[in-house]
Amino acid sequence: MYSLKYKVTTSTCDSEGKLKLYSALQMMQDCSEMWIDSEPEVKDYFLQQNMAQLLATRQVEIIRVPDYKEELTVTTSVYGMKPMFGFRNSEVNAIIEFNK
Repeated sequence: MYSLKYKVTTSTCDSEGKLKLYSALQMMQDCSEMWIDSEPEVKDYFLQQNMAQLLATRQVEIIRVPDYKEELTVTTSVYGMKPMFGFRNSEVNAIIEFNK
């Protein structure tokens, strides 16, 4: 598993101050790219075999859209690896602080 921290900024928001879907997808893609750099064995194997990771599809389930200035944690993990394909879970989670 690999994680990155983000903050919802003006460049990632729509006109109503909500995180754009495109921005969330970009965050997940960035996290996936950074994951492969954090796994030297996988990266070396891909290089030796002239292979690359390719995103074929992405299924997105939106539970809540984060607001401007919310802090986010984006995580990605790999599972179900086969010789020709594997699966990846990516999540964008907001860090919510409740006032007491």
